[in-house]
Amino acid sequence: AAVFDAVNVIGARPDDDTRGLRNPVRLKAMLDTWLPGEMAASLSGQAVLRYGGKDVAVALTGVDPAAHLRVSNIGDDMQAGSFMDLAADLNGLIIGDGVADKIGASLGDTVAVSTSSGAVRRLKVIGLFHTGVTQADDATGYTVLKTAQVLFSRPNAINRLSIRLDDVNSARAVAQRVERMTGYRATSWQEANESLMEVLMVRNI
Repeated sequence: AAVFDAVNVIGARPDDDTRGLRNPVRLKAMLDTWLPGEMAASLSGQAVLRYGGKDVAVALTGVDPAAHLRVSNIGDDMQAGSFMDLAADLNGLIIGDGVADKIGASLGDTVAVSTSSGAVRRLKVIGLFHTGVTQADDATGYTVLKTAQVLFSRPNAINRLSIRLDDVNSARAVAQRVERMTGYRATSWQEANESLMEVLMVRNI
């Protein structure tokens, strides 16, 4: 299996544009007929977290926790709490340890979350993660999909499908097939990490 999302199907650019994928139920059903791996839907956008008079901008992603664990390694990166705790808490929030450090929040604290739609909701920090990737740890948060849809004023919407393949090397071919079938941009892990792959190739040479 892939170490991380092998293919991402993205229906909105830039990532903080939450217009979403059209008819996600039909889209998922169509891909399910042949897709050799796991798939998880999510809604991502930009949000601001406020705690103790400090603000930090984050990429907030609403997920189905069980499905997201099947396409990512976030469960292994948890430093406090469990990623599955989101399933039982519509007001739960999991953030990178760098985000927590920036605003001085700890496990159990309640932070105000606001979005460009004008929505504001108070969410409780129920988990902290550390991936070792600064961009993720310092500027990423997760909540349940329904809560994200409320915050972004996009009921029933998603704007990303993450796919974890049985054969990681088939990612490019799968991404190309997904693009032909759906008309949406599909990015393989090789393409998403092209600069890193070039560095590794040079190092190996």
